[in-house]
Amino acid sequence: MIRNCFPFMTDCSCNNAPRCQCNCGGNERLVLVQGPQGPAGPCGPIGPQGPAGGLLGFADFYDLLVGNNTTNVDPGEDVPFPSDGINSGAVVRASDSSFTLTEIGAYYVGFQVSVQGTGQLVLTLNGTVVPSSIVGHNGTDQLIGMSIVETTTANTVLTLRNPADSNVNVNISAPTDQNSGSSHLVILRLS
Repeated sequence: MIRNCFPFMTDCSCNNAPRCQCNCGGNERLVLVQGPQGPAGPCGPIGPQGPAGGLLGFADFYDLLVGNNTTNVDPGEDVPFPSDGINSGAVVRASDSSFTLTEIGAYYVGFQVSVQGTGQLVLTLNGTVVPSSIVGHNGTDQLIGMSIVETTTANTVLTLRNPADSNVNVNISAPTDQNSGSSHLVILRLS
């Protein structure tokens, strides 16, 4: 059998396919020739299931502020969120002001608190301040914060706290120009 293996090689003998001996200007060369594609092999085993995508859990805790309902949070004390919103079970209430993150992972934590006067708030994990989460203002408005925190142990306790080194109480109440309001702590498990 004679084949033209390459445009520059002629007189190729392919009796031992997939090997051909080709003549290239008087020099013989051994050339490998690719044969036709074989039939498809059998399917391999199914691999392990990958991690779940999207949001892994969520919780909303809140406090309704009606009329003259005022809560003073002293330095070093935690902000209460006594009412439960929707919750997928990824976060468990430990008390009115502390919440257990049941799984190791990353969590988005967002909060908004109606405050009258000067104030600061910061997140804590197992009593340790998360420095990147501190927010504050001087006036009558909402204190709004958001952070992503990471837990390294299961059942980590999260709180929103008036920092211990603050020199003022945080006065939580409905906005003065309204009869009611609310404060919320929203936690989303990301990983």
